[in-house]
Amino acid sequence: MRKDILGPALVVTLFLLSACASLAAEDLVYEQVSGDQRIEYLESRTAEGDGYAVTLQGAGEKSESRLGSDLSTLSWTIERPSDSTRVSFVREGRTIKAEGSFKGKPFRKSYGIDDDPWIEFHELGMDNFAGQSRNEMSFWTIDRRNMSIVKFKAQKQGVDLVEIAGTRQKAIKVRLSLTGILSVLGWHAAFWLREDDGRYLRLDAPGLTPADHASVVTLIRESR
Repeated sequence: MRKDILGPALVVTLFLLSACASLAAEDLVYEQVSGDQRIEYLESRTAEGDGYAVTLQGAGEKSESRLGSDLSTLSWTIERPSDSTRVSFVREGRTIKAEGSFKGKPFRKSYGIDDDPWIEFHELGMDNFAGQSRNEMSFWTIDRRNMSIVKFKAQKQGVDLVEIAGTRQKAIKVRLSLTGILSVLGWHAAFWLREDDGRYLRLDAPGLTPADHASVVTLIRESR
């Protein structure tokens, strides 16, 4: 599931898996509110080999992804029939290779990255960060608006109480910002990971430009 965190055009995905022992199979439902638009996303994931298979659906899109044992993204395929997009991505060392059709045109590209993880779905890849002693991490994400790649920095900022489905839960607040040349834009968002298992609970993200709506993404249902 990808959520719009840089504005309506860039849906970032936010995701999260529970602790590895509980990852055999589960479904999560997130709600995204942006302006007057309200969308629900269903995320299903199953332990498979030494990693995880993930399926995400919502807003006319379907994604299938393979995660490693560390929850980083190894491969990702996105299908969006509304604009004739179907692109598959796979990581090979310090390169992410893409091939398919983007907006009805052939698409092939290689992205040069470093050793930092590729986390395409933030809610699926950040739960380990909650329990780690380090206070910040950097990772790569592909912008599905134009299939460019961006790098984010995540920094822990203490513990808050977050209301989810009528209950107040302790959650680690994380500041999300852009790195490199894009950092001059001054954009940043915040998300919250449940303290006891790292579950991605909520995202608050402003638009990147004045024309973009702010987005709020909230976990509304979970089952295991």
